[in-house]
Amino acid sequence: GGAGCGGSNIAASRGVGHGGVRNVDELDDEYLEVKWPVHGWIRTSSLAPREDITDIDASGDFIAEGSLLERMYHSRRQYTGCSPLGMSAISSQKLSDTLAMYDAMFGTLSIVGHGGCQVTHGAFLVDDVPRKWWPPGYEDWAHHSFLVFDDGSIADMTADQFDEALPQLWWPADHRRYALTDAKADAADAARKR
Repeated sequence: GGAGCGGSNIAASRGVGHGGVRNVDELDDEYLEVKWPVHGWIRTSSLAPREDITDIDASGDFIAEGSLLERMYHSRRQYTGCSPLGMSAISSQKLSDTLAMYDAMFGTLSIVGHGGCQVTHGAFLVDDVPRKWWPPGYEDWAHHSFLVFDDGSIADMTADQFDEALPQLWWPADHRRYALTDAKADAADAARKR
């Protein structure tokens, strides 16, 4: 499985498949084991061809992204559990604590290169396609917690509670789906109660 108890929807680079298969086009819709940055399984149909894997700078962005995804994966496994529903605040706080601890020991935040981070108790845009039954001007925001880095990038381990098509480990998350305060979620709650 992935970071939670269900299937994996963690992005991964193409690697060598089982039986020495090196071309993703040769594979049926089966699963390949991913060892790094997080251990799990990924559908071969979700892989995209890319240039030779040796072209990746092992000292640059690849290692940085992997370091953050690895910390997100372990935090989700340890603190979020099988279901992300209602777990955004504790999961985000534990990820923040973990990153602070790993930064003190290994300089993880410096390696990641997006500055410090803080837990933000804001809002998430659940559905951006208006529905016929919505009141005029309604926007479907929900209360949600996530990490915001100094450069404005967002890491979210529980966005999939709103839509299982979203990654379990969303980095960098689409900033258009986030509000840094809970005012929009409060307004949506009030509109739903009317």
